[in-house]
Amino acid sequence: MKLTITGYFDLNPSLDDTIEILKRNQLSQVILRSYNHRPLLEMNDQDIRELQFKLKSEKIEIAMLDTMIEPYPIESKKKQKEALDEFIYFIKLSSKLKVDYLLMELPVFHDCIKEIKSIEKVLEPFIEQALINRKTIVIKPSKDYRANVYAYLIKKMKTEALKLAFNPVMVMNQNESETTAYRLLKKHMVVFMAKDQDRINEPQLLGYGKTDMLNLFKRLIRDRYNGFVFADHDFSEKDLVFDPEKIGFFKRIFGKEKKRKEAYLQTLQKRLFPNEPDKKISIDDITDNQINVLKVVFK
Repeated sequence: MKLTITGYFDLNPSLDDTIEILKRNQLSQVILRSYNHRPLLEMNDQDIRELQFKLKSEKIEIAMLDTMIEPYPIESKKKQKEALDEFIYFIKLSSKLKVDYLLMELPVFHDCIKEIKSIEKVLEPFIEQALINRKTIVIKPSKDYRANVYAYLIKKMKTEALKLAFNPVMVMNQNESETTAYRLLKKHMVVFMAKDQDRINEPQLLGYGKTDMLNLFKRLIRDRYNGFVFADHDFSEKDLVFDPEKIGFFKRIFGKEKKRKEAYLQTLQKRLFPNEPDKKISIDDITDNQINVLKVVFK
């Protein structure tokens, strides 16, 4: 397997718009979590045929499916059964679409060491289905668990059917060292989410936030990482405009926030278009920049 730059690219949920982003940036793989404004769980046979035809005609493959299965308490047998039924559906769908990787969050627990037997019991039927069908479960990171939880759980489960996605923003927000977390988890990573953010939870361009992104890139290159790199970012349209909402009633707060937001947007503009000071930034500009940076880093 070689390193693959991919992503959801579905801020606008139209598949045609997603395909346009992929083609514009010469990418050939996409991650799916919805289709035609509907959850993948609602896809019928006609939807599947239409999707297959469209992707084949555009020479695009599906890197993985995001199951979007809601995390459930490990003590709830009813929720576990519902989640397993959904997972079995995704196993069948992934086989039809010739996809090997399925993204899924861990169930909800409180103490991994004390509850490890219960966690194992809950995860075993999912792993069994993955092994039987030659699929790989990729654990999506959650803000509720630290890096050592994932490392401990993977060590205990002892299966190649379970891999990890690494999100440096979530690690930072847990007040952990991103490079230490990477060292703990790198042997089990098949996804690196290339996202950056500052300390007040505002998205930043790669390398300009506080996630130690440059050192992470150096380690990925040093270790010859050959998994997936997600080029999605956390910017949205609201990040590119100043909307005072209710704080307009408090002039001092309004003025301070307005200045901060203007400085934020000006900095973004200078970094994206240093020679075009009047050019307005769009989400597409940020997405293209994100992909271009990753292409340079991993050339």
